[in-house]
Amino acid sequence: MLLKLAAAAMRSRMDRGDSLMGALNYVNTALDKRGVTAFDRDRASDRTEAVTSTIGISLDLLSEADRRRCTALSIFPDDVAIPVRVAGEL
Repeated sequence: MLLKLAAAAMRSRMDRGDSLMGALNYVNTALDKRGVTAFDRDRASDRTEAVTSTIGISLDLLSEADRRRCTALSIFPDDVAIPVRVAGEL
């Protein structure tokens, strides 16, 4: 999952016109800043930190308005059907 999130961040950068090396440097810098060593740890709390860091990096790619929208959507509990109309309003 973490690798997929990092790849998505790279794709997003490249979609915005960044080069492959620029996107890779962005992801490397962002992961270093947020603690890449969390990926190597065995404890569940450390894995949670790694996922949190990677999601944070992905959110950094969004505009402020899009981050607010993403936060608004996070109010829904897991495994609950969300009416499309409600999601659209948020």
